[in-house]
Amino acid sequence: MLTSYFQGSTDDASLGLYEALSKYSDLENLIADGEAEGLHLECKAPGSPRLGKGLKKELAEAISGFSNTAGGVILWGISTIQRAHSGLDVLTQIEPIGQCGSFLRQLEAIIPTLTTPPVLSAPSKTIKRRSKDTQGVVATHIPRHIGDPVQSNLDHRFYFRSGGEFTIAPYQMIQRLFLATDSPDLRPRFEGQLVKLAKDGFWEIPIIVENQSSAVGQHAVVSIVVLNASACDQISSRDLVDESHLNIGKTVFRSNLSGVVHRGINTVVGTLRVKMKMEKRARRVLRLSIEIYADKMRAWGVEACVQLAKKRFSVKLTNERYLY
Repeated sequence: MLTSYFQGSTDDASLGLYEALSKYSDLENLIADGEAEGLHLECKAPGSPRLGKGLKKELAEAISGFSNTAGGVILWGISTIQRAHSGLDVLTQIEPIGQCGSFLRQLEAIIPTLTTPPVLSAPSKTIKRRSKDTQGVVATHIPRHIGDPVQSNLDHRFYFRSGGEFTIAPYQMIQRLFLATDSPDLRPRFEGQLVKLAKDGFWEIPIIVENQSSAVGQHAVVSIVVLNASACDQISSRDLVDESHLNIGKTVFRSNLSGVVHRGINTVVGTLRVKMKMEKRARRVLRLSIEIYADKMRAWGVEACVQLAKKRFSVKLTNERYLY
């Protein structure tokens, strides 16, 4: 049963389930055990590997509901049936999704757009019978959100998880969730239109911080590490403090924010200036690690690949995590 996965606090229960489900036999065992949907588990069996309008709405509800309750796992490719005597939706069979890798990429692209605040750390993985198979089950982990309650962007409602259902949160619950928010949620943000290639050959990359919580961010410290400094000819900044001499072998810049960071008012903490090495087939990819610390906030870190091209700028987040 699911309780065997839940080692530790309730906050970690859904993550424990997600990490434990890695093989096809794990899914078969859930069905053999008569497992049912519940606080941490939701199953869906889409007929095709495409996120249509209806599935997007259901996904937005699930992200909001799991985020506002205790986190959860969505298994895409498993059907359920409701038992009359218990009313529970019991897992019945695996209905693998064709081209499950494509379906996973759709999930990764759409999840950050479906809610406010956006849920950026919701990993998905494929679970196949054989590694070479193109069909399989996709598992998505939605973590519990610390901060303001999460709202669906598709119907502008707040949801919570009650038993095995997603339910619209009543006003009193939403009010309590907002009043309970005493921690800011500062995250790095990249704006492509602000990045530019200066005349001296340096790329100028503003490091922006946004607050996804209604709690004010105070005494924030932002640390930026260039992970592939060897791919750069020069790295500098006019407004970030260079602390590389304090971190031997690393290229580290820091910013101490003197003011506060409010939700809805993004703050530029400094601009990183980078000149990439001139190589025959230069990819111009800058790898950054950004960590943010602030009063009453659990420190947050991301790793990003910044693609620098004369006519295009793009960022891909490769890792997001709480630091402790």
